[in-house]
Amino acid sequence: MKKWPLIISLLLLLTSCGRIELNELIIVSGLGFDVSPEGMSMSIQLVNPGATAKSKGATESGGAGGAVYTYTISGSSITEIMEKARNMFSRKIYFAHLSVILIGEEFAKSKGLLPILDYLERFYQIRDNVNVFVAKESTAKELFSVYIPIQNMPSLSIARRIDVYGGSMGLQKGVELQDIIRWNYGGYTEPVIPGIKKKIPEADAAQTAVLDDIDGNQKMFEMTGFAYFNDDKLAGWFTPGESRGWAFLGNNVDGFETTVECPGYPDEIIGVKFKETKGKLENISADPLSYKATLSAAAEVQEVTCPIALENGAQIKQIEKKAEEKLQREMQQAFQTAVKNNVDMLGLRQLLYENRYSEWEKIKDQWDKKFKMAQLDTSADITIQQTGLRLKSVYEK
Repeated sequence: MKKWPLIISLLLLLTSCGRIELNELIIVSGLGFDVSPEGMSMSIQLVNPGATAKSKGATESGGAGGAVYTYTISGSSITEIMEKARNMFSRKIYFAHLSVILIGEEFAKSKGLLPILDYLERFYQIRDNVNVFVAKESTAKELFSVYIPIQNMPSLSIARRIDVYGGSMGLQKGVELQDIIRWNYGGYTEPVIPGIKKKIPEADAAQTAVLDDIDGNQKMFEMTGFAYFNDDKLAGWFTPGESRGWAFLGNNVDGFETTVECPGYPDEIIGVKFKETKGKLENISADPLSYKATLSAAAEVQEVTCPIALENGAQIKQIEKKAEEKLQREMQQAFQTAVKNNVDMLGLRQLLYENRYSEWEKIKDQWDKKFKMAQLDTSADITIQQTGLRLKSVYEK
């Protein structure tokens, strides 16, 4: 019995070993990568705890100073940059709450993904479900230097473009670090990463004083078409429509809104909201190389700018047909962009490898030649279930 007090004392000592207090940590909210003369620069966006924990009477910008501060450090590798970073701060840098990884467009073109993937995958503090974006026509540092009035942390504001709404593509989930790792190492699919840019590129929103300006556009981001890669380097950009087509083919869309041509009135539009979207891409044959894409969704009329009779079932069928044609066109455009640029960001090789392995073995050495002749057959089934809170259009006489 005398040994128990000693054992309990030793356990208490052991539980306190290696413990780090919260006030000894500095939390990283975002990481950005750009080109620099030394090789690369890494922008580290750190949370200012005194500003993010708003108290009664705090200013709109968050409290004592800005909500975050961005530090940019250059080096030949991430390890060298981290070595420099640890000499700069009085707290231990903590990555477990990282919200977003942002890659500057020039870095994505010239350096690619490989210089950053190895470190990010190995480091135990970095979660593999962190969202990744490419800064279009900009640097990561520049986007991390924009104060946002509604969400006062730029890195979190970028990340939540996907988490909250999925952008105009209605993505179920964003492109995460684990997706890029899987595409790069584990299969026959080139990476695709969402793009984001400043709404007004020339606007200076790096000072908290900008938050007092009622014009919100100068301090805002917007999602763009997606960036697609080839051999880990940025190869081009999808248009927004092609981006949604890519997401359809990968069954990564849930709900979204768009406009379709009003039947009988080509200069007018009908706003449609889609939900329960399901897409499927399958290989039909290996020689000739042929694929089939199917899409289904429920829909609701959001807006009408023409005198169409929504109470007429035949008119509803025409709207459904217009919607089906548009969504099929977006899938076809994404497919043709892949074929034209000889970049398989749709996982077409992967489908062959998984479902027709023997045929894949026969044509894999001729893939480039076969890919140029690839064909896609598309079909869509859209069902309009509701017309909102009114039936007749205000334009209907």
